Amino acid sequence: MFKRIVVCCLLVLGISAVAYCAASSRVELLDGSVINGEIVSFENGYYTINTGSFGQVKIDAGKVRRIETSAIGLPQVSTGSSDANIKSQMDSVRQDMLNNPEAMKIVNELISDPKFQEMAKDPAVANAASSGNIQSLMSNEKFMGIVNNPKIKELQEKIKK
Repeated sequence: MFKRIVVCCLLVLGISAVAYCAASSRVELLDGSVINGEIVSFENGYYTINTGSFGQVKIDAGKVRRIETSAIGLPQVSTGSSDANIKSQMDSVRQDMLNNPEAMKIVNELISDPKFQEMAKDPAVANAASSGNIQSLMSNEKFMGIVNNPKIKELQEKIKK
């Protein structure tokens, strides 16, 4: 349970670092159509996507069936023998977050929180997150302050399986 909260925080930190950029995404709509492009934002219930052929388009989150991303610049976690399934957990949580407009709204709220922004700028947090050093993150007071943020717990509830 606690590990999943840390994974959520790590993913939010990764998402905030790139603000959805550099992700090649496949957005499948409820009507079966597909939009390929780079998700650049999620605001007021709409995804903004840069497409190669149509420029920038806005999609109502209520019309999105699924989002698949090839890469979002998230931290790469080295999987040791003590926790070989964390990468799989991160991939699963990431997809759950991206496919849930309510979860993405919470992510946006977290990203704009001044305490979160301060934590994300901390070089120790950035280094630990980019290297996937969860032990270092868990010993960092700023990171643990975010782990205990009620928005993180709300996010976890939204993406619970």
